[in-house]
Amino acid sequence: MAAMVAAAAVAAEVSAGIKIDVNAIEYDAGTKEFKALEVNHHNNDWESPISFSVSGEKAGATLHLSEAAIDGNDLGKFTKWNIWVKPIDMLTVNVGHWDTNLNQESISWGGTKSGIGSQGLTFTLAPTEGFTFDATFAPGYGKGWFRNADAVARENAAEAGDDWDTLTEAQKDAYIDAAKSVVEELGFKLQYSADFGTVNAIFDAKNTFKELKFGAGYKNTFDPLTIWVNALFATSDKENETEDFTNYVRVEAFQEAGLDALTVKAFEAFQFNTKTPDGADTKAKIDLNMKLYLGYKLGESTTAYLKVQDDDLLQDNFKMSINPGVEFKVGDCGIDAGVEVTAQEKIKFSVPVKFSMNF
Repeated sequence: MAAMVAAAAVAAEVSAGIKIDVNAIEYDAGTKEFKALEVNHHNNDWESPISFSVSGEKAGATLHLSEAAIDGNDLGKFTKWNIWVKPIDMLTVNVGHWDTNLNQESISWGGTKSGIGSQGLTFTLAPTEGFTFDATFAPGYGKGWFRNADAVARENAAEAGDDWDTLTEAQKDAYIDAAKSVVEELGFKLQYSADFGTVNAIFDAKNTFKELKFGAGYKNTFDPLTIWVNALFATSDKENETEDFTNYVRVEAFQEAGLDALTVKAFEAFQFNTKTPDGADTKAKIDLNMKLYLGYKLGESTTAYLKVQDDDLLQDNFKMSINPGVEFKVGDCGIDAGVEVTAQEKIKFSVPVKFSMNF
């Protein structure tokens, strides 16, 4: 009887999804390339992977199986592991995958730079109703969150192709002298929700506190309008930065309104880059990102939509994506058919038809 009660207290779930895209036609005037009837399958971790999950009052776990590897590493196609336990009512401990942000837009789900976490340990305190505090230690898998110079020296030797056990003492000392202790990602998030809306704040530190990010957000609903805004500041003392602007002031805003059958969403992000990547234009740069979604419900499972996106309205070369289409269902199969036009100096267009099923 005790075993039956315990089993009833834990909810187990298995879900999966399949996504296949058919690019009916694609033409790029810049490259003169033309394609027809290109078929691709994809099932990334953020979509509908095969997911195994269990959840109880005091513990739970999730395991994802999908196509996406983490940080370019093939992890046997399993991409998300996490176990959470709740030793006391006000404390939850998450072990493994963790992902959070201030506020996220729901047009393409990639508009914010306020994210924290990867894989590690997260402690969540909820001492009072509406208030939570997260402390995240995220080294990723296979690395210590803190590693002293001796541990880093061994890593550096392995990356250089040297077997530590075969090195001379002088060679080992040289590696150790050149190494420094390492602290991986550390993130904090505070959030409070009440009648006035939701306010939150983050602090994120990476690369032994050489890359820092601060942010604050606010979200509220004034029926039928939902709005939120994120304010972010990032700074880095990394040298020879080539991948991205790591020193910036950024403001993100999102609006969503539902008026009968019509849904309108808009996202704007203004970013002032105070330092450019090494080798790029030394002048500060301003980025302005815009996304717009208009959706009109034609029936219970049919929606016509228009998506417009420009990643940088202030760039020298105009480049805007325009995507009208319609989403509908045939039985349990979801179909998204439309036209994607990239308006630029040399126009590009395609006719994608996306098929998906969840079960």
